[in-house]
Amino acid sequence: MTFQPSINNIISIHRYFYFMILSRNQFFLLLFLISVIPFYAFKINWLAQSELTNGRMWFRGYTLEPLGNISAHLVIKYKVGNDSLDFAATNDAEMNEEDIVSVRYQTNNPKDAKINSFKSIWLDSILYSIGPLLVVLILFLTPDKFDPLIPKKSKIIIRKKPFIEIVR
Repeated sequence: MTFQPSINNIISIHRYFYFMILSRNQFFLLLFLISVIPFYAFKINWLAQSELTNGRMWFRGYTLEPLGNISAHLVIKYKVGNDSLDFAATNDAEMNEEDIVSVRYQTNNPKDAKINSFKSIWLDSILYSIGPLLVVLILFLTPDKFDPLIPKKSKIIIRKKPFIEIVR
């Protein structure tokens, strides 16, 4: 006769040693938050330490890429105190020279600046978080006929050793 661990046996045996018992849904929610939140927390921190000012679209610059392609970018000029700074922005906005544009810059590093628009500020975070989101989503939606990594109606125990244990 082999010993089949059940959640009740584990709770009674390791009453003082388990850290967390999670349902499958709770585990995947936690995994999603751990894998995606750092991208947004970094950006929220960046926004919290930024200042808002107005700048001008100075000119449209071009860069010769290593493979011979030419890429265009906008050069935005803005003032911080008595200093004038500039930065290269993506060429996704239809702007003409001398157009006024809202700029966000870091107070402790004024050269770290972006155009104050949803796309300029959040697009990179959204794109970077899609990969981990897809991995978690695929693991969560794997049907039972494909023998999922974490079967439905199973419990996940998180503790010191073993770190993660899956109990059916």
